[in-house]
Amino acid sequence: MREAFDHAHQSIIRHNGGLTTLNVTIVLPIIHSRMYAVCCVNVGDSLAYVFSRRYGMKELSIGSHDIMEERDMRDAGGALGPVNGSQPYLVNLTFSVTTCEPGDIVFLTTDGISDNFDPVVTKVAVPGKKDSLLGSVDEKAEMLPQERHQFLMKGMELVIHEYELEIERDISAEDLCTALTDHVTKLTKSKRLVIENPQLYNRQYKAKQRKKIEETIRKTLKTMPGKLDHASVIAYEAGMYKGDTTPKTPSQ
Repeated sequence: MREAFDHAHQSIIRHNGGLTTLNVTIVLPIIHSRMYAVCCVNVGDSLAYVFSRRYGMKELSIGSHDIMEERDMRDAGGALGPVNGSQPYLVNLTFSVTTCEPGDIVFLTTDGISDNFDPVVTKVAVPGKKDSLLGSVDEKAEMLPQERHQFLMKGMELVIHEYELEIERDISAEDLCTALTDHVTKLTKSKRLVIENPQLYNRQYKAKQRKKIEETIRKTLKTMPGKLDHASVIAYEAGMYKGDTTPKTPSQ
């Protein structure tokens, strides 16, 4: 898996590509056990999670970012590609392993999914240096970074369970992808309506008018919930694949 990152980086360099984050996760059956090993290699801010039907949500890639410190969401933390000449930026390259049970769902998300569960991004809280209680209806809770991470995890889990109530059955890997992307789509709708307004692009504005319009848009977007970013999620249900897992001899 680590060598795959080397090959990916070299391919980017050969093709004069740009920068990218990368998360590669593999689910493997454990011999003489009903359990599965989940192995993850990650650089950047595309994260890996396990949704356990018994234990709830767990982030597998948590070692790639410090949940005790305030994070700049514009900084991916690390990347493959020509960050420094032809060298990648592997500051948060991490290797992780955990176990899961049959029926647990392993899923990977870009930050356009995961960050949209952060309470500061959703506008239900503000960054804080100490705990504070809601003093009035107009006030928002101050949350420390670790509290925001916990809120994010519980928020994902809540969206999954709410979707299960809607479909009236246990959620599948495909359902989980739908539940998370639907949440992000609804959350960011107001922002998208602002920047997708055809009038912004169909009329010819003078430079001064354009500057004023863009400033107004920036101020408006700051008040709205959600983060507009690449949003994708992929999921796999452990135990779903029932192929031949017996060791092969060289002749086979």
